[in-house]
Amino acid sequence: MTKNINSPIFIHSLWRTGSTYIFKVFRRAKDIKYYCYQEPIHEMALNARELPEKLLNTTSSSSGELLNHPFLDKPYFQELFDVHRYWKDKISKEIIYDQYFFEECTKELKNYLLPLITYAKGIPVVQECRTSCRLRGIKEEFKGIHIYLWRNSWDQWWSLKKTPYFDVVLLLILNAKKYPPIIEKVKEIINFQNFHNDNINLEHAFFDKKRLMPHDNYFVFYTLWCLSLLEGLASSDVMLNIDKLSESKEYRFTILNELRSKGVDGIDFSDCKIMQRVFTSKNIDFFIAIENKVYELLKEYGYSVDKIIFQRKKFQPVHYFLSNTNHLNALNDTINNLTNIIIDKEIMYLQKLNHTNNRLASIEKENIFKNNQMQKIKNLFLVNNIDEILIYDGSLFILYAYVNILNRFPDEIGLKHFLNALSINTLTKGDIIYKLLHSSERKKMTINNNTKRRK
Repeated sequence: MTKNINSPIFIHSLWRTGSTYIFKVFRRAKDIKYYCYQEPIHEMALNARELPEKLLNTTSSSSGELLNHPFLDKPYFQELFDVHRYWKDKISKEIIYDQYFFEECTKELKNYLLPLITYAKGIPVVQECRTSCRLRGIKEEFKGIHIYLWRNSWDQWWSLKKTPYFDVVLLLILNAKKYPPIIEKVKEIINFQNFHNDNINLEHAFFDKKRLMPHDNYFVFYTLWCLSLLEGLASSDVMLNIDKLSESKEYRFTILNELRSKGVDGIDFSDCKIMQRVFTSKNIDFFIAIENKVYELLKEYGYSVDKIIFQRKKFQPVHYFLSNTNHLNALNDTINNLTNIIIDKEIMYLQKLNHTNNRLASIEKENIFKNNQMQKIKNLFLVNNIDEILIYDGSLFILYAYVNILNRFPDEIGLKHFLNALSINTLTKGDIIYKLLHSSERKKMTINNNTKRRK
């Protein structure tokens, strides 16, 4: 393959900022050939080192609707798949989250990104959500054009609630091997427990059991949001606000001219539309109280809160002004009532999850189950031919359900049956809970418990 000598374009952001849309904008450009990598520092790339075909499984039909992504005519990771042989021996676990806060571009990260840039079949464009706090170091190493993409924190946080994956990601970032003092303080405030393992899927599994209550979740998110914004302001070539890009033709024109002046041309933002909503006073109070707490922490550690507040006000979405009035229509009232219910339900779920974790820890500590049954269950998770992340999410869910409803671990047949059903979408998690609650084994337990009470 011919080596590419074009200067790269990096799009840095956090998750749920419209990054897939910006990726699509560059990928679909016709006049200039861009070669676009969608989140190449993703766990999926690490898990696909030996089986690159896995990279082709993530498509608009498999993930786009759930995540409200724009339609893509090719798999998300098509470009990464096409140059697989050049990077498969370069990717390492460390570059994904362990080195998230490293100021320099580490040897491991350089060795991985270099072949992606070198063997791109056009101008390389790297769209990545794990480099926001490494922007300066990557820029110093690879030069090129660096765009920082951002969104208002309220809509972004609610968008993160699309899937528990993002709750786990926040904890994986806190679990980084090296981090600034402010992150040490954040970890102390939320009583964070480190967990390091050579297998990133086991780290996912661990933190899936440790997900934060909504208050702490937004506290962690907004701290990272502020640190990333400050890094973008300090080191990027272009600051791109997706809210304003959706609302204002004038802003689109200004951004296109700014990009054009830096040699980035041939793209079109005319169809940009990010979802925005109106917030009630209760919603706003939830956010403001936590944001003030984050601002006090930032000031304590020497960060410029004034810069953050200035950007927030300058790029405040139009719907924020509606949020401060009493003219919410019936639909927005309904939506806000539902979001309050979601928060309450999430708190209840996480309380039950914490209770389950404590029970499982007690079971392991007391060694109730003989013949190393816990390890057998864990080993069984590893040998199923299902995508790694799904294994841990699905298997741990089934484990919790069995322990809570039937007071026992799942047997091998039950585990495999439900895992397969989840993987091919013939059963939802709610279906599995229903089946266990209405199983003959559960009915016998209920009868026995009632008999004991009468005695």
